[in-house]
Amino acid sequence: PFWYELARNGIRVTALDVPMTFPSRLKQGVEVVNWGSHDLLGTFHCNRRDIQRDIADHFGSHPMGMEIPVEKNRRQLSGIHHKLLAGIPKKRALIQYLMESTNWDFFIAVFGEIHRGGHILWPDDHAESKIPEHALVEVYQAIDDAIGLILNQVDRINTQVILFSLHGMAMNGSQEHFTAPTMDRNNSRFHPVYGRDRPNPAKQRSIMRLLREKVPSQLQNSIARMVPVTARGWVVGKAVSSGYQWEQTPGFALHADYNGYLRLNLKDRESRGCLTKESIQYRHYIDWL
Repeated sequence: PFWYELARNGIRVTALDVPMTFPSRLKQGVEVVNWGSHDLLGTFHCNRRDIQRDIADHFGSHPMGMEIPVEKNRRQLSGIHHKLLAGIPKKRALIQYLMESTNWDFFIAVFGEIHRGGHILWPDDHAESKIPEHALVEVYQAIDDAIGLILNQVDRINTQVILFSLHGMAMNGSQEHFTAPTMDRNNSRFHPVYGRDRPNPAKQRSIMRLLREKVPSQLQNSIARMVPVTARGWVVGKAVSSGYQWEQTPGFALHADYNGYLRLNLKDRESRGCLTKESIQYRHYIDWL
């Protein structure tokens, strides 16, 4: 992270909940990760144990928790809405606490609630929409209020303040869910030499994938909230990658977000690769795709 270089050059740094960061390796300054981040790559951690204890004692845990990417009913969506609204003033109070209790020249903090709200509470025009009316607007308004209170605490004569968003938010029109079944079908019908249909298509069998498809989403949501982050990661990994007959799987779909990515199962790169780069099979497979 760029603030590590700032710290190495003698600038006093305090960082809070910047997303997609791992447990802190910061030697000077204060870094808090995964307290109230949208993307939790691990557990709550601070490079200063005394501050981590203070946060746990005085602020507890953030009510937002982990995002579970399954369909939700109206009651669950309403619960997420209220948790975000409850978490925003807690995040604001934590920011103010760190501003007062740490020595800093550079301070960075992120409201992950606005991103989570965009993922889950983005309004749609369906008459049977389950999303509570005005839910996302209320999240935006609560963050505006929180930022106002934070700015009131800043000496803006001697402090430069930058408000920013790394990217916008919009309705997700991705068709990424087509890539995995399309690749399964391509692989099942591909002959490794001639590129013709296989007489006996290879089947992809994965118990975890089957459970993810068949178990009601509300039940998946409840179970996921009761298990550790590592357990959720293991389940998703198995749902995505298990069940393949890798010796007959020359290519596969990567689990993605807004895009559908395809990856060749190359020898000497993948752990169970079956395609040799620039071989006859390699060229036939690319032509087949």
